[in-house]
Amino acid sequence: MEGTVKVNVKKTGHNFSGNSYHKKVESSCIKEGHRAYYQCQNTNCKKMFTNPTDTGVELTQQDVTSAKKPHNFGLPVCEWENEVVRANGKAKAVFTCLSCSGRVAVGNLEVEDAVYADTDAKYECSDKADLVYAVSVTFNKAYVIDTNTTPDAFGDRHYEYGSDVVTGKEDQDQNITYKGAIREQAVKGHKFKVELDWADADDKDLEYVLDKDGNPVIGASGNKIPYHNPEKGFIATLTCEDCNGAIKINSTNNKITYDNANTVNALKGVQSASGKVVVTENPGVAGYVANRCTTDGKSFYDATVTCRTDDGKPQATYTIANEEGLRVSTTTKKKGHDWYIASSDDVKWEDPNYNSYPTEKGDVLVRVKCASDKDHDTVLIGEEAGVTLTQTTDKHGAHALTCTENGVNVWTVSVEVPYGRNGDTITTFEQKEREKNTDAATDSQPSENAITKGEIYVTKTIEATGHEYAESTWNWGEYFTPASGAEDTPVDVDKSKPVYLEYKCTNENCSKKTDTDSVRDPDCEARQEVA
Repeated sequence: MEGTVKVNVKKTGHNFSGNSYHKKVESSCIKEGHRAYYQCQNTNCKKMFTNPTDTGVELTQQDVTSAKKPHNFGLPVCEWENEVVRANGKAKAVFTCLSCSGRVAVGNLEVEDAVYADTDAKYECSDKADLVYAVSVTFNKAYVIDTNTTPDAFGDRHYEYGSDVVTGKEDQDQNITYKGAIREQAVKGHKFKVELDWADADDKDLEYVLDKDGNPVIGASGNKIPYHNPEKGFIATLTCEDCNGAIKINSTNNKITYDNANTVNALKGVQSASGKVVVTENPGVAGYVANRCTTDGKSFYDATVTCRTDDGKPQATYTIANEEGLRVSTTTKKKGHDWYIASSDDVKWEDPNYNSYPTEKGDVLVRVKCASDKDHDTVLIGEEAGVTLTQTTDKHGAHALTCTENGVNVWTVSVEVPYGRNGDTITTFEQKEREKNTDAATDSQPSENAITKGEIYVTKTIEATGHEYAESTWNWGEYFTPASGAEDTPVDVDKSKPVYLEYKCTNENCSKKTDTDSVRDPDCEARQEVA
């Protein structure tokens, strides 16, 4: 028989013996603390109370636990964010907790130019100097304690209200901007000013802008105006403002040269240097003008220069943004027309009905096109316009006239064009792609996909006029055999043989000088005369 038995178990009460008492533990910036409390030692209880008596109040875990305290940071120590790229680089401010020695770093801070720790000291470029670089950082001063022992404060401790915090706790009234510093001993180094110039500036074959009479044009500076060639490169000159020593860097090979005869090793404290010059054309500069077929333009070039010397100074970069001398300009020479003749149909006789060929050539009309701008297309007529004909007898179907066959006279054509970009003479026709825009101010480069079609020439057909015969003569052929020494005196007569009447053409270009008719009639007057 199954059933349920109910048993009454007597309460035993809390057990606060042994290790039931827990002393108060102060919280820190890295660990939570707790208040003093008693904990029941019964396995199935473990409740916490304010005291071990019946008056004790039960506590929760939240009641017992005290939160971590904020870190107490000292004023930051400023360091280079990257020890390799020091000056001209970025800094970081390192905050160290005075309680736990933990560190928090705020990076990507701007660094001001170095100043001498001793403002009255005088240094040569190659001397070592005590330098101070100012660094500003914003933090919440509620969590930063000024122990007045930080050696890196920049001057007096001047706090300015900012907007950012280090710890992440927002309290706008507590945000300050602190001006710290990086201190180091380093070579003073050279203070360079950079200028850019053309590598071909001193070339003897440098071309200059000429007036209509062929004389050099003088610019506002009183000098001739050159056409510089960017393909020959540029020279960046870095001149120290203190010692006047100079480094020159060639953009074509980045080769370094030194220029100062009054300094040891050309530049004080420098045994070697490396650098790079990158130059790009800048058509966005006010005053830029593209060169056209028949007009000059003006181009501007901007440079970025990097240089590193072994005198203890790191690599520095100079751009047009901080160095006025890193922009140069030049007058760009007119391009000349990119002339071409599109097809054989563009070369023809001005008057196709002109009939006095070949003794007179007449004028040939040539339609010449410009691949850069269709508005420049033009028509040239005759030798006075540069169209020259040269007769040929061995190509393009040329053959001589005869009395019975038409002749074809052929002349190859050469055209001397004005302001030609690719030479002064055109002798072939070709196809080129070009801009469809007719605005002369939008010249474009011609397509490289030009396909040469062939030599340009003109032809004229001379019609055959027939033979021009002189007075006919008799040829007796085999009718008789003349006596020796007397061709007109017959010896043997064979009346069965024909007699010929010959007709001789007087045209010099006749291919068949003689025609004959035979006389076979026995009653022919000629035969009767002979008989």
